[in-house]
Amino acid sequence: MKRKPVSLEYTTLKWSVAYAGYEIRPSDERFLFPRDDPQRYISARFGHQNETTPLENNATLYRDFADLPPADEAVLTFANKYGLLSSQPSNENAFTEDDQREPLSLWFTAIKSMKKAVEVWQTVSAPDYPALSRLTDTLTANRNPVLSKTSLAVSSVPSHHGLDSNGFEVPTESDLVGLARTVYTYLVNNLINSNLEPLSPRLRSDSFSGEAPVHVTPKTLLSGIWLQLAAEVAEVGVGDYKQCERCGKWMNTKLNRSDKRTCSEVCKKALQRKLKRNSQ
Repeated sequence: MKRKPVSLEYTTLKWSVAYAGYEIRPSDERFLFPRDDPQRYISARFGHQNETTPLENNATLYRDFADLPPADEAVLTFANKYGLLSSQPSNENAFTEDDQREPLSLWFTAIKSMKKAVEVWQTVSAPDYPALSRLTDTLTANRNPVLSKTSLAVSSVPSHHGLDSNGFEVPTESDLVGLARTVYTYLVNNLINSNLEPLSPRLRSDSFSGEAPVHVTPKTLLSGIWLQLAAEVAEVGVGDYKQCERCGKWMNTKLNRSDKRTCSEVCKKALQRKLKRNSQ
């Protein structure tokens, strides 16, 4: 069996969580003039820490993070369970309040970025031509550099074939794949790669173990959950698409069996009834 050259080992991340939990505190900085938006921090309460493995048996933590509302209480709940995003105590046994804190704005920015990435990934992995088209138009309007660099040409006049049940033109598979690949390029280059650091690549000393000789592990919780998303995107990719034989909805065959004929149980039963009627 051919060995994979690189293994993404995000499940092995060891991360400390404050035993007494966290709290949100105002900045202790002093300014000459009052600020309209004074910086606030999420800080560890004084005390010991618990070492955890937050990404072990939790392959979709990045989705939980993306679903967080940008609110104090939501951030505290997540931190109390999994720890801070990028800060760890300097002492192995205990830490003071000043050892471990992060700007609350860091959390809100990170949540927003992950939410955007997950939304784009869902648009690609569960193909929806109108959604892909709208997203591509938005990226083009914003003059996104990825779109100008990509060699994947997307026709401005799709080669439609017929109308769907709502009277909208139905795109061909090549139309759908072209848009999906363009959006996929944007997702990987702009959203995922810019958030993966810091990572730690290591070369295994035992190259005859049958495992990947190079292991890439995250150094922080935040880079770990981004690595989770990267692993899913790398595994699934753009995929091959086919239409539901009953309603015409597009399906990603890499997320479903290649011989799957319908998009849902409802469509499956409806198709079965139709085929039964036709056979009589």
